[in-house]
Amino acid sequence: MATLTPQLRPKAAYKKQLPNVRTNPGKIGGYGYADITLSKYPPNMSDPFDTSHDVYMKNYVRHVKKKRAGPLYPPTYPRPYFDTNPYYTEKPVPTYKSVPRTRAKLRGPGKFLPTSPTKMEGGCKAGCFDKFPAYTPSPFEVKPKRSKGGRPAGKLPFYPSQGVKPYPQHSIVSHNVDLAVNAGNWQHFQPIVYP
Repeated sequence: MATLTPQLRPKAAYKKQLPNVRTNPGKIGGYGYADITLSKYPPNMSDPFDTSHDVYMKNYVRHVKKKRAGPLYPPTYPRPYFDTNPYYTEKPVPTYKSVPRTRAKLRGPGKFLPTSPTKMEGGCKAGCFDKFPAYTPSPFEVKPKRSKGGRPAGKLPFYPSQGVKPYPQHSIVSHNVDLAVNAGNWQHFQPIVYP
């Protein structure tokens, strides 16, 4: 065949390739369909998971059937919400008649009407009709309490407490500022702001 010619090279005839060896044939049908595969579809078996409730209901129905009448309520059984109304009656009562209201009489000018009743006798009279009674000392003398040592209580000499005395403590913020400010940065130090 000459070079640079548009003629195609001769090719051998196409031969279909054989499939690979299969040990298990492909399944017929697709997913979700019953009785289309090699094995049969498993039957649906009921499995009661709450048998105790069924047994209880059977016993309850048998118990209800044995009853001869309704429930027995004693005279002091509990009411649902409130007690019965003691003022309720089925007899017809007369309709309520409204009492006509009368207007209060207006008083003329110059008449004084106190807003409250007069004061009862007794109690403090400071600034009222009678003077406050003068103070009279008690006829009984109160003896001062004595301590075990023979001296009167409350007049003992002062003795300072022994041991370590408490001393003022500096805050953590001021301590951190003291650590941050030194001789090299005290002129250009930025203040610390805590949230």
